[in-house]
Amino acid sequence: MSNFRGESADFVGQELEEAYAAAFAGEIKGGHHDHGRDLKIDDQEVPFVQVKSSLEGAKQFFRESLRREEFIPICIGEPGTKEEMITTIKRFGAWVGREIPGREAIMVKVAQVRELCYNKSRLLEELGT
Repeated sequence: MSNFRGESADFVGQELEEAYAAAFAGEIKGGHHDHGRDLKIDDQEVPFVQVKSSLEGAKQFFRESLRREEFIPICIGEPGTKEEMITTIKRFGAWVGREIPGREAIMVKVAQVRELCYNKSRLLEELGT
């Protein structure tokens, strides 16, 4: 039985952004006015990601993504290797750390949020609003 409480025990906040910056060889852009783009990475398909230490923080971010009709790839929990994170983000829209129980199911749900954001934006465009 897991004692995971929804937040990475080893990393929080700035420390976590720094760990992802090192793993991606990226540049921290985070701050209160970063518009969800914490980290700039060198990949044409995934130029930036949001970093969250907890599932609760990720859920709040997804609510805002749906409201804004804009999906931003997200990393939750502890980083993996650059290659596996990029591959997983391209497939699901998220990297979920291995320490997080149910990570596969979470990634599938994130892919659904990504699709909802895309469809909502596209439908509103088609309606001319």
